Amino acid sequence: MHDLNLTQAKLSDAAFLYNTERPLVVSHRGSTGHFPEHSIGAYADAYYSGADFVELDIQMTSDGYLVTNHDPCLKETTDVEDYSDLYQDRRKTKIVQPGDHRYARDFFFDDFTLAEVKALKRKQRFANRSQQMDGVFEVLTL
Repeated sequence: MHDLNLTQAKLSDAAFLYNTERPLVVSHRGSTGHFPEHSIGAYADAYYSGADFVELDIQMTSDGYLVTNHDPCLKETTDVEDYSDLYQDRRKTKIVQPGDHRYARDFFFDDFTLAEVKALKRKQRFANRSQQMDGVFEVLTL
């Protein structure tokens, strides 16, 4: 039988995971203060700002593709409402946080194909952040 000392186990060979000189920097959704969240601009800005990791949230389209977005909803982070006449029949009320039973009336990724999602553009979620990059970036696939 072997003595297994898990306190010495390495999760990865990535040196920054074991750097004791500074904290590990994880960027949630990218650099969302400067760019729409989960856009290539937000990811690149986080990297160039010194993030060690970018944490991705994943949603699935109706045809089974994985895309990056925090919530299952489209309204706050894309321009889907610009096409609400086209997609009005897909606005639904669903539970968005099953444990909390939080409902939302919105458009949901799992009701759209990848081609439909790719036609949409990212927008800034919060009004108090710069809107200058709205409409520039597409939704990314994994």
